[in-house]
Amino acid sequence: MHHADMGLRSSRTSAVLPALLAGAAVLTACSGHAPPPDGPSGTAAGPPVPGTVRITSSAGPYGPALTITRAAVRRDAQGREELVMTVHNDGRAPEHLAFVQTPHATHVAVEGAGPGDVPSTAGVSLPPHGEVSFGGHGPRLVLEHPHGLEPGHAAPFLLEFGVAGLVRLQAPVSPR
Repeated sequence: MHHADMGLRSSRTSAVLPALLAGAAVLTACSGHAPPPDGPSGTAAGPPVPGTVRITSSAGPYGPALTITRAAVRRDAQGREELVMTVHNDGRAPEHLAFVQTPHATHVAVEGAGPGDVPSTAGVSLPPHGEVSFGGHGPRLVLEHPHGLEPGHAAPFLLEFGVAGLVRLQAPVSPR
């Protein structure tokens, strides 16, 4: 199966990642585990839901509007660790997931992100008013050389979207 590196070997990204994951200023996102909205206003209600993030913009109808749900780290059928999640693009503009990084892997590879299972150099396309499920039959985000993943704990991830920018996500680690 083909896979792409998603730009994770950049020295600039490697230098910035620890600060972002440690809680430094993040360019875009409400929270690493914000609850889903309770209505059209986008205000949150109830306790945080691990593996869920809502990203909105005050830039008008063409600003980013993404929701990430059901994020988790799990072991696939081949015994590899992968990040599974569903990304909903609730906006009017196309979006794409450019790269994913975590301190629990040397890099995250994307598999099956383009037509005919050939990875796209632009990342994974997220059509307007659509959703993409990562894992299973959709594109896959495979953690290369994973380490330090503990079932029952959350693993931090940094995702970069073309329009929404950098987003932090806490994904629960599934039991083995």
